[in-house]
Amino acid sequence: MFLFEFKPKRKTADTVCKRTILSLASSLFDPLGLISPIIIRAKVLLQEIWLLKLNWDESVPQNICSTWLDLLQELSTISSLKIPRFCPGMRAASFQIHGFCDSSIRAYGCCIYFRFKDDTGKVSVQLLTSKSRVAPTKKRTLPQLELCGAHLLAQLLAKVRGIWQGNNATIVLWSDSQIVLHWLNQHSATLSTFIGNRVSNIQELTADCSWRHVLSGQNPADIISRGSIVDELSKSNWLQGPSFLYKDDDKWPKNVLTDIDFNEVNYSC
Repeated sequence: MFLFEFKPKRKTADTVCKRTILSLASSLFDPLGLISPIIIRAKVLLQEIWLLKLNWDESVPQNICSTWLDLLQELSTISSLKIPRFCPGMRAASFQIHGFCDSSIRAYGCCIYFRFKDDTGKVSVQLLTSKSRVAPTKKRTLPQLELCGAHLLAQLLAKVRGIWQGNNATIVLWSDSQIVLHWLNQHSATLSTFIGNRVSNIQELTADCSWRHVLSGQNPADIISRGSIVDELSKSNWLQGPSFLYKDDDKWPKNVLTDIDFNEVNYSC
């Protein structure tokens, strides 16, 4: 069982400035990304502070101060989260890796789950790891950020898949962006430089994987891109994965993509 604890050395009564926020935020240690939806809120706040170009010991604006104090209050309750350790067991009849990605205008991220079915037909799904990134300060369209999420997922998958190479795992990757899924079916040379470079790398890293469409409401990575409080995270499907993964694959979301005018999409992106 994984447990988290947050005990800041500084008192909340101290001056809230860039230095104190950076010091406390950088102390959040979550190498597996098990609480990425919570930590991404601190990352977004740090970016907002950085863009204000404040001095290190200058008090932050009131709205940022309030947001930070609310986040500290949330982090003080993080010990209530109890995250089971990943344990595949010895009776797995089938073994699958499922990755999800999503983006908002402020952040993007991805998460990877393992799905096991034992010889009795019982299905188990468990979160293994996740990654999150703050959206770049240079303005990007939402489809471009969705593509960044897919790229991050491909990179994360490349790091973890080698551990289970001998298991002949089926790998399924999910995105709720139909534009991104259409891009991944194109030759990278036909796309703009920003899009084509990422599409080419994703295609290379996920050549033997299946990309599928999932509705936003069924996408567990959605909670990374928008951030979460502790109570919301504990009540979500974050740790257990979406409910459809517990069903047979013929009951998974249908992988139907709508027609897209690529001339219009490529121009706007």
